[in-house]
Order: sequence, then structure tokens, then C-alpha cells
Amino acid sequence: KYIDLINHRILKSILRNEEVYKINQEQLISLKSNQLKQKLAENYIKNNLYIDYMYERKAEEYEGKIVFMNSKGAKVKIEETGIVGFLPNEELAKSINQNFRNSKSEFIYEEKKLLLNDSEFKIGDSFKIKLKYVNKFKKEISLKVF
Repeated sequence: KYIDLINHRILKSILRNEEVYKINQEQLISLKSNQLKQKLAENYIKNNLYIDYMYERKAEEYEGKIVFMNSKGAKVKIEETGIVGFLPNEELAKSINQNFRNSKSEFIYEEKKLLLNDSEFKIGDSFKIKLKYVNKFKKEISLKVF
């Protein structure tokens, strides 16, 4: 990592009472750009590995917690693996034995929670889940409640 190398050179100069290594604006912009590219590549590889790992484990059951919500459903983090998948509203409705007709008015999205009739789903809620499907091409993991 380039930033670590620069920091090392600066610290080394200070400890040896030498002139401090100076980085110019052009170098700094280049470092930031490379750092961003490295982070994007890291995330891409990580997501591919997650997809491959989960694709082989379709039949397994997991415990998951809601970590993000929007009007379409919830992102659920599988506690055992740390992998995040999508739990759509129709699956949330099944968890409370409700029929879901895919009407946008059925679920009410408020900040950090979804409301359906008298039930409330919020960040941190836990579910027993299974994989609904894993789409390797779209890099999607969809979950279902059981």
C-alpha cells in the first residue's frame, strides 16, 4: 500500500533527524486514485468469493440480522459468515404469516423500520433464513424466511 510506504518514509526521516520526505500534490492525487482502484478490486473479489461460497450452500439454514432497510425489503447479514443478502418484503410478510400482494401501500417505510399492519421490522431484528437464490451473473444473494 502506497500510503503506508509514504508514512514509513516520513517517520523514518523524523526518527533519523533527516529532512522530512515531502509529497507533492500530483503524487497525492495519484496515490488516492490508486487506493480507490485497489479498494474497488478488493470489494469485487470479495463479492465474487461470497457468491461462490453461498452458491454451494443453498440448502443450509442460517440465523441473520437486519442491517439495512428500504421500501423493497431488508439487507440481512448472515451471522455465521458475515455475508449480506436481500430479504424482500414478501419474505418479511411470510415471517409473520401475512399474505403479501406486492402492493406498495402495504409496507410503510419509515426511518430504520418497515411497518406491515401491526407488525414492525427494524434494524437488528433476527430471522431464521435460507437462500432463495444466488445469481452469479448479477452478484445477488436473495434470502427467504423459513
